[in-house]
Amino acid sequence: MPIALLALSVFIYFDFELSQPVLLSDNTLNVDMVYSLEGFLANDFVVRPVVSDGKVSIYNALTQTWVSGDALWSELPKLDKSVKVKIEGIPQTTTYLSFVVQHVKTAQTFATPKKKIWTHQLIESYITNLNSPKNVEQVIKESSVSTQSVTTLPKKQANYVPFVISAVLLCLYPAGKVVHKMLK
Repeated sequence: MPIALLALSVFIYFDFELSQPVLLSDNTLNVDMVYSLEGFLANDFVVRPVVSDGKVSIYNALTQTWVSGDALWSELPKLDKSVKVKIEGIPQTTTYLSFVVQHVKTAQTFATPKKKIWTHQLIESYITNLNSPKNVEQVIKESSVSTQSVTTLPKKQANYVPFVISAVLLCLYPAGKVVHKMLK
């Protein structure tokens, strides 16, 4: 009697989404895990956070404790749709966050793509530098609308020029709303 072998291909995929790539004031970040586990259960996997700079911890909702990213696999939390991480010790720069997911029965590991994380201090510094008078003057100088054209337009059209200037600024800089407030 002939023996037939059946090969199954299983598709397993791991990734994560961030509602915002900026650490909160308490250095935490809420992460939504995205995965496809054809033929497997989420409880069969544990999650390890990894950062390029600093020290990372992951919140274990089952034990209600923070677990270091350097902990043993057996101490890490099970895979869940939503996880919370804490990143500390980052200089005022960015870091890259990723996750390594391990199947607890086979010890096979899967890595997610890396995503850039910004510190709250770096964003504040960026906005402060962006709104410095020197930068605002440079943006106005580089834009196609000059401040002289505002005074030479008829009164009916003059009301629309500040809107055009602010629209140009909003297109040039992501934090343009703050620049717009300085022009008022």
